[in-house]
Amino acid sequence: MNDDLSRRGFLGTVAVGASAAALGLRSGTAAEAAARTDWFRRHPRVFLLDSQMPDPADQGVPGMPARFFERLDPQAIVEQVAAAGVDTLLVHAKDNQGNCYYHSKVAHRHSSIGDRDLMREYSRHCRARGLTLLYYVQLSRERRSFTYPERQARDAQGRGVNQMKKSQFRVTQEEAPVVCLNGPHGDYTREVLRELSSGYDFDGFWLDCFSWWGRV
Repeated sequence: MNDDLSRRGFLGTVAVGASAAALGLRSGTAAEAAARTDWFRRHPRVFLLDSQMPDPADQGVPGMPARFFERLDPQAIVEQVAAAGVDTLLVHAKDNQGNCYYHSKVAHRHSSIGDRDLMREYSRHCRARGLTLLYYVQLSRERRSFTYPERQARDAQGRGVNQMKKSQFRVTQEEAPVVCLNGPHGDYTREVLRELSSGYDFDGFWLDCFSWWGRV
């Protein structure tokens, strides 16, 4: 790994993107947009809709219905969590498999969503119900990016870091391929964040796993 991309530098880039998303890129008045920047003080009840689903184009999920995300009903989900008293909904924009759930030009769109843009749908329905909306973006564990040798995190022997988890209770073996944020994968991740910040109406990111997967 090299030191071209420091954690502080990456966080600075993210902060700029998140501020743009929070302040300048949504409908309504500037005052309304600014009022949402302190969502974490006012909305403590957060629901994570965890949808890190392998693409059937890769390994798929045993028992997963065909074209699962084409059948998903974001409006019903938002209505249910709002009725339960949830203040903030957290949804996956890019998962740990390297799949995205919106119209991305740089990341792989999950093949099971068809032509849908789930981030835009969640945004519309959350705004209608007054819910704060956060986008999850996985940083250092990504199956697709790991297929590029120049993006892999490497151990002291120069081997790509791919943690394996085996269990008699799992249908398939779980892999945790680790990528390095210093270099091409970091550039790719920033492009994902720019796409979301410049084109979508939401309140902030959950940027997961700055270093956790790399602690081997």
